[in-house]
Amino acid sequence: MILLIILCSQCLAVNLHPLKKDPVENMNTSTVQVIARQSHLAARRLSSTSEALRNSALSKMADALKAVKHQVLEINAQEVIKARQDGQSDALIKRLTIDDKVFQYMLSRLRKVAQRPDPLNRVLEGHTNPAGLQVYKK
Repeated sequence: MILLIILCSQCLAVNLHPLKKDPVENMNTSTVQVIARQSHLAARRLSSTSEALRNSALSKMADALKAVKHQVLEINAQEVIKARQDGQSDALIKRLTIDDKVFQYMLSRLRKVAQRPDPLNRVLEGHTNPAGLQVYKK
């Protein structure tokens, strides 16, 4: 799952291009923190773009993820083996495991989100109070 987050954040952080190198090579806390900062910056940048561009970004994330499917499944298998060796619970290992069915589900969810109405800046409910102040929930 960590790999999925890294891949998706990198697709956004690097101008929506798929990764060109192994995303988990020399992975450490510092690297994850850098990726988190890049992801946050990418999210802020995308929030001021059009709905079409955000939907395109989601589609490109799905395409980038699909392009590295073999790597994702291979690295996940290694993570599962390590988790078992480290004595992790069966429940945790089950949540950690990405098989073909889970992978296809992840892809379908990315594509489904791109097809849904964009919630950004949408007013969900609101009213004007007696003093004329507009109160709304986005």
